[in-house]
Amino acid sequence: MSDKPVAALLSSVAFLLMGPVVLAQEQEPVRLAPVAVSQFYAGRDEAPAWSEDQRFDGLIQAIERLSDHGLDPGHYHLQALRARKAAPERRERLATDAWFAAAAHMVHGKLDPLTYETDWTAARRDRNLANDLAAALAAGTVENSLELLAPNSPEYAALMVELSDLRRQQEDPIVVIPDGPALKLGMTAARVYALQKRLVQLGLMQADANTGIFDQQTEQAVKEFQESLARKTQSLFCRRSSSWLTSNAGAGCRKIWDDATFARISPDSAWPLIMKVYASAHT
Repeated sequence: MSDKPVAALLSSVAFLLMGPVVLAQEQEPVRLAPVAVSQFYAGRDEAPAWSEDQRFDGLIQAIERLSDHGLDPGHYHLQALRARKAAPERRERLATDAWFAAAAHMVHGKLDPLTYETDWTAARRDRNLANDLAAALAAGTVENSLELLAPNSPEYAALMVELSDLRRQQEDPIVVIPDGPALKLGMTAARVYALQKRLVQLGLMQADANTGIFDQQTEQAVKEFQESLARKTQSLFCRRSSSWLTSNAGAGCRKIWDDATFARISPDSAWPLIMKVYASAHT
């Protein structure tokens, strides 16, 4: 008997011993806003919303940009939606579910406000999200539809700018300034060099000014930092202190995420009072 029939027989036996082949099936994502999705399609006679690739691509971009607001895009079916890009029927309701969940978190916050303040009584911001989505679909502005739901206040905008700055700082390890006596003009020490290097990181000094001498330029940069810190404490409800100069950027990001969540659960009309009360209690 030749080798070929024997090899074929052995292969067949091996295949039978392996048993039936079970193909892995994609796990269906857990729906985040099933009631809102059902009501939305009932109101449009079950007409699809994402059959056009341009709309769907706009949704993907909108979800990706949630990171700018401290939200995790992956929570909103991002990976599953990307995998279903070429399957309009399978992506349809999942896409709508992702939009409603993200929109609700942008408007009302992701967490229960009572976990922040046990006596929370402020009314939530009021939006008709179904109308917002329908309008975005009709106008072709899905890409910006979630962004437009963010709190409309300079305080919230400042939080987002600070979050962006902190994320950039995470790419560059923060210089640690050793403990020691107060620095004065003319002093030279390793602490001065570290301080100047940190001020360079913060954009308050030029790199060539890192001389190790506590001169007037260094003193002015420290004053600018202190004034900036004071403005943030007065205008934001962020919990900041002088230790921010050497604080960890990752911890700062987490504080911003907390504050951004607090912002989203706060009604726009309550901002002036909330800013005063929260800042006085937590700064």
